[in-house]
Amino acid sequence: MPRFGFCQSHSSQFHNLYIAPKVRSSGPLETSLGPGVWISDNDSQSEASQLRKNQDSIIAALLQQCIAQGEGLCVFQVPRVSGFAGHANPWAFRVADCALVSSTKTFLSPLQEITAPSDSTNTLDGIFKALDASIGAIISPLELCDEAIDKLEFELTRRLSFPFISSEPVRKWRLCFLTWSRIAAKRAAWANAKALGIEVVVMSSGAWSEDDKPPHEYMMDCYIEMDMTTDDGFWRRIADAIRAYPDPIDGLWGPWDPFMVPAAKAARDLGVYTPEPEAFSISTNKYRTRQMLDPDEKDFFTVQSLKELESRLQSTRSVNFPVVCKPVAGLSSWGVYRANTAPQLRDAVEKSFIISQELPDLRVVVEPYIDGPEVDCNIVLFRGQALYTEIVDDFPCSADLAEDPTGKLFTESQAAVPSRLPENEQRAITDEVVSAVRKMGFDTGVFHCEARICNSSMEYTFTKGATIPDLEPIARHRSSKDTPVYLHEVNARMPGPMSSASSIIARGMDFWMLGVLCAVGDWSRYEAFSVPFLHPEVTDHTWLINCIVPVSLERIKPLFPDHPADQLAHQAVDSSHSLILELAKTHPHLTKHVARHHVYIEPATRLGGKEGDWLWTMCMVFHTPHSREHAFQLAQKFPEVYEAFTPAVLEWEWEGATRSLATPDPDNVPIRFTIHADSTHDKHRAHFEIIVPVKFKDKPSSAAVFLRISPLFIACFRFSTNIDALDSLKKQRFSSAACLEFELSNSIAVLVPSYVKEPIAASRPRSGKVLDSLYELSHVTALRIYIQDSLLSLDQLNSISDRATKGLLEPFSGPEYDISRMFSGSGAKATKLSPPKPPSYEKATSSQPPSAPSYQRKRPRQDSPQGPDSISQVWDKLQKLESLFHNKVGELTAENAKLRDQKPKPDESQAETARSTDQSLVIIELRAENAQLREEVERLKKRQEDLEVEVASLQTAQRSEKDTEEVAIIEIRDDIESLERRLSWVENGKDEYLMKQIKQEIFDELATRVLGG
Repeated sequence: MPRFGFCQSHSSQFHNLYIAPKVRSSGPLETSLGPGVWISDNDSQSEASQLRKNQDSIIAALLQQCIAQGEGLCVFQVPRVSGFAGHANPWAFRVADCALVSSTKTFLSPLQEITAPSDSTNTLDGIFKALDASIGAIISPLELCDEAIDKLEFELTRRLSFPFISSEPVRKWRLCFLTWSRIAAKRAAWANAKALGIEVVVMSSGAWSEDDKPPHEYMMDCYIEMDMTTDDGFWRRIADAIRAYPDPIDGLWGPWDPFMVPAAKAARDLGVYTPEPEAFSISTNKYRTRQMLDPDEKDFFTVQSLKELESRLQSTRSVNFPVVCKPVAGLSSWGVYRANTAPQLRDAVEKSFIISQELPDLRVVVEPYIDGPEVDCNIVLFRGQALYTEIVDDFPCSADLAEDPTGKLFTESQAAVPSRLPENEQRAITDEVVSAVRKMGFDTGVFHCEARICNSSMEYTFTKGATIPDLEPIARHRSSKDTPVYLHEVNARMPGPMSSASSIIARGMDFWMLGVLCAVGDWSRYEAFSVPFLHPEVTDHTWLINCIVPVSLERIKPLFPDHPADQLAHQAVDSSHSLILELAKTHPHLTKHVARHHVYIEPATRLGGKEGDWLWTMCMVFHTPHSREHAFQLAQKFPEVYEAFTPAVLEWEWEGATRSLATPDPDNVPIRFTIHADSTHDKHRAHFEIIVPVKFKDKPSSAAVFLRISPLFIACFRFSTNIDALDSLKKQRFSSAACLEFELSNSIAVLVPSYVKEPIAASRPRSGKVLDSLYELSHVTALRIYIQDSLLSLDQLNSISDRATKGLLEPFSGPEYDISRMFSGSGAKATKLSPPKPPSYEKATSSQPPSAPSYQRKRPRQDSPQGPDSISQVWDKLQKLESLFHNKVGELTAENAKLRDQKPKPDESQAETARSTDQSLVIIELRAENAQLREEVERLKKRQEDLEVEVASLQTAQRSEKDTEEVAIIEIRDDIESLERRLSWVENGKDEYLMKQIKQEIFDELATRVLGG
């Protein structure tokens, strides 16, 4: 039986109380923290049993979890000082991402008073009181021993050494948050406010629908509807709306460039904290920022038209190439391009103007391109003093790496924390940035700045076999030791949510939380929470990655049924549609390192693409406690897997006809194709896999069949790109497609979950059709796979084709390709699918075309009940019977109570005795009636059970009928797609008479199917 060991230590404002099941033999418990006490769990009288019974449900549940797992330990944080909670859950952002911790739990509510226990924990009673006073706990997979305690003590001390418990009561605040109508996508911005005891009132456009989720679902307390047009009167509308609000509002926050100046003007008018509007006017305007740093305008200029640019190029004032052009009022990296020559500059400025047409300032600024490492510099200022600074490595973008930068962008690709630049260069950057921020007029706030360092001792280099570069020392001699810093821009706000997540994980700094505290002027907590983890030399390494995949409007529109196409820009995709969930089944060794991930939709034009095209943009943050090298390996691996994990349509030839498979079961999840190729260490490896969702008979929940194409069996690999002439089947999935053609020397391997029984059977007809198609695929040696064009470069495709033809490709080896680890660790097995069942006699013998259908509505079958009506009638009966049953029981209970009260008293007269005799007879009669009623109740119970069985049967029949209808609809869609291909064949060159004849046949067949004839 497990037993408990207790030991304690000090960690800043907490005692750490360790509790773990004892799995070794009895004996003295000696740890690095001193002696502990074993408490037996052998019987109900033991002290451990008392411990679990005496604690509240949350703590008792954690103790029970500790017992159940048989290993690992719980660490309870017991306060050393009394006071008030500055945050309701500091473990969530300071401890939860630690590799030594599997989960955390808070026992606090916002602003709660905290009382430190005074008793020692050397006695059981002291332990009871310590647990009662504990304010949070963590669960660790480590076993209780000296080494584990030392590791946890170091990490907990490093992470929780900040003044979280306030000696004074913490005031409640109310914050007004400005945003656009995409409230669900923006709620992460104020998610921390509730834990801080700050109420959030959101001001946005569009009425708050009563049919929508209530405000608390979005972590806000109230909603103000207002016109959010950023015109000259915007700030007055903000101030008037806040004055009209029934409760006082303590702060105003709109951390987006278009809102900053109006929000500052409104805040100044209302008398709440704000930096000066003029400071925001400079930071949100790239021309004014550049002018502040270079008053003589020696290195930059602006243009408002292509004609003005041409005049500048023809003038005596030369343009020192290379240069970068960007919209003066631009956001993010939209419309930012590099140019090495005058023709490239003309093209770049023209593209920048496309973006600036949507902005309040039409101008484009042209400035020098700096060839040096780019960084983000995040700073926290308070009254002119830098409370915290950090440097983030920003990796080269496509515009940096391309020899011809035409059309290439500066969209952020990857970022890493901590920086690899030497300390002196990091110091030079922070000094320059802090100075520039103060010069703009800011002295307090959170700032996200971008800069490059010239003449650095480091440069981005591709090592052998690497697909991304990393910072390495420069081998050549530098001409100077000076390292001037070139500041690109100052964002008077926090980094984006994903970039901020890197700082939370690596440093414990939550910039969004600090932004909330700054907005309401809570300076004591603003300072307290600006303290990073101790021991910066010991850190988790984080790596931010952006993966961008082209998608068609038809594929993303169903995810946003209530949004017109012109409102899809930057919409957040619900996490249930994230590919991370699918990849976790096949690549758990990678996805376990994904700490945060976020998907949103962007129009391709914002990133230099074509009008009408769309981009599926995934931003994710990896973390690892091991090293930057490990983070680098993850950063190389994941984009290849993610971007290649793409929707696909399969085609093959079978019995002289072209077959295709595009719709699996369920049909809202696409068929996916993943491809991974690598050529390192003189080896050429590749992995090709098709994932087809299907429902198995003995596992009705969604699963999948995996088709693996071994590189050893590829006799020939060909490809076609930029296929725009697509049938309707493919147009639903791709805007433009690439076709990968495989010719094989052996059949494809079919893998299914190891828990599925053989022979493999489907749970419903649609899955049966999918399995029939997979049977055919497993017996062919040639197939075509259609995927979104541009996912694979021509170089990659040519390389695969050349090596496959020469027989140089080998399969990958390693745990990620081990089938025993597939399906979330339950494993996979190779199988042979059963052939399709032969068609029925009627189908096999029907060779004549169908007769003209009768256009009469088909009568419902009389031998089966009509689902919804029958069920409602049965339920009505059930409700009446239940009501009768409960009424009878109530009457019997009342009668029995009366009978108990009607016993005769011994000192009553003879008359009373006679009356008592009469009452006894009545009692006997009532008891007999009671017995009859009980029998009736039992009969009613039996009838109720029979009716419930009948209802269940009807519901099953209804589900089956619905499933049959769904399959019929899918079959009709498949037939339409097949017939469209036949019709296309006719239209492309056959005579008119034949075309009419076949069209009539098509329509007759469709009408027959639709009408059930």
